[in-house]
Amino acid sequence: MVHGMPDNKPLLAAARGRADEFYTRYEDVERGLTPFRDAFHGADVLLDTNDGDWSAFWRFLSDRFDDWGLSRLRSLSHDPTADTLFASDDAGGRLYERTAAGVTERRLEGSGSFDSPEARAMAREADLTVGNPPFSLAGRYLSGHAGQGLLCLGPMTACSYSDVFPLFMAGRLHICSPNKGSMFFRVPGYKDLDRADAVHIEPDGVPAVGVKGVVWYTDLPGGCPTFTPTHAYDPADNPFYDNLPKTIVEAGSAATVPADRKGLVGAPISLLANWPEGYRLVGMFPGHLPEGVPRVSPMIGGRPTFRRLLVERI
Repeated sequence: MVHGMPDNKPLLAAARGRADEFYTRYEDVERGLTPFRDAFHGADVLLDTNDGDWSAFWRFLSDRFDDWGLSRLRSLSHDPTADTLFASDDAGGRLYERTAAGVTERRLEGSGSFDSPEARAMAREADLTVGNPPFSLAGRYLSGHAGQGLLCLGPMTACSYSDVFPLFMAGRLHICSPNKGSMFFRVPGYKDLDRADAVHIEPDGVPAVGVKGVVWYTDLPGGCPTFTPTHAYDPADNPFYDNLPKTIVEAGSAATVPADRKGLVGAPISLLANWPEGYRLVGMFPGHLPEGVPRVSPMIGGRPTFRRLLVERI
């Protein structure tokens, strides 16, 4: 059952309260990973976002271990008390490892956090790292893993972070899913959140909340979803900016990206999840721009726009 309409209030509440304890559903893992099935064949796969032996990522890949031909599956469980005054004698993260011989478990020296020295060493060793990092740490996670074999969930807005966008410009990272609607995440501690937030009750009784703007990021071969622009250039839909050269026009959405005008266009960052065919990425306002383009936040009619990419029809 569903109450209300999904929005991002649950994500904000979790960031304030339970430290991003949003868990991916099995069916969403299946939808995200299956298109990359071939990348898992013979691969040493690491789950480094507090997956343990219970997360949907661990369960899904364990179920496909033989069929997809994984060589090894390792999963970290994070212990936030490790290396603190509250640590018990057996404190520390856990490592679960599956091979053809079966599953083993051992305690780690550190907490098991994705940015711990042990986890970073495992990520460098692995062929592919998969997971759902805390969204509040998405920038650090993406910038630290891109180029090592990565497939993970994250907020759409992370593509515009100062340490992430250069990876898009360099072709080292891209979004491989459309930014449409909401994705539901299991939240066992939902009682700590605002009961007015939208809730979907899973078949096992665990609540899930809808979060908008969630996409899959990867550095694996392939591109993001694309579309063919059909909009004819119209000054009403594609005005000039107040504070930029009159060679750059605005496209407030994918639907208004002009199909018949050569040159530069400012467009929302959501284009990185739905790319217009025949265009190339040039930069992003205000800090990632080519020579000669003013480093300003675009304005129309005296009002600033939202974050804008700079793209060019070729």
